[in-house]
Amino acid sequence: MLVAGGIVNAIGFVAFSVLVAHYGHSLASWQIIPVHIVSGVGFGLIVAPTLDLLLGQVPGEQAGNASGLLNTVQQLGMALGVALTGVIFFAQVAGASGDAADEAAPTLKSALSSAGATSQDQLLADFRSCVRQRADSVDPSEVPADCRKNDPKVAAAFGGAIARADSVSYSSAFRTVLLLDAGILVIAAAGFLTLPKHSRPADAAAETPESAEVTA
Repeated sequence: MLVAGGIVNAIGFVAFSVLVAHYGHSLASWQIIPVHIVSGVGFGLIVAPTLDLLLGQVPGEQAGNASGLLNTVQQLGMALGVALTGVIFFAQVAGASGDAADEAAPTLKSALSSAGATSQDQLLADFRSCVRQRADSVDPSEVPADCRKNDPKVAAAFGGAIARADSVSYSSAFRTVLLLDAGILVIAAAGFLTLPKHSRPADAAAETPESAEVTA
């Protein structure tokens, strides 16, 4: 069950990444409901059986200590997992900024032509620098100098192209993180094979209530 849960959860993440790759920023909330259901089923097949399996190996007098330790490790794992995922995600956003700017550049060029803007080559160079600086910025509210344009039409064209570039880079980073998480789940599913086959130790499972009373 644990192995199946890990694989089903990984399938849900891979399906999610396929949707992101196909729809990008136009992905609607209702479209991700099926993949969330698949991932949720897989996650459910992992969590409860794992807790039962791990705590079942602990002697009764150590159950409180084991439960406290398990909760501590869970909280620590979630905190570190979220932090690590965030680091990887924003690193991927920065890494994808160049491709995102290239993909949004034709849209910007068309908008600049419609606005009658001159020096389009320089404006396109400013746009690429703007996207890169935004991806590398620690403060997302800070507007880089190359993003600021005095001409309202040029500023509007930049705003639309920047939104397009952001959606491309974020979609790419999100897809990478989903595939990474799916790979981790597959590794975890393989690791489940090393765990005990039963939720109770063999000697405890073989002990009947009558024999326990005799032993006492």
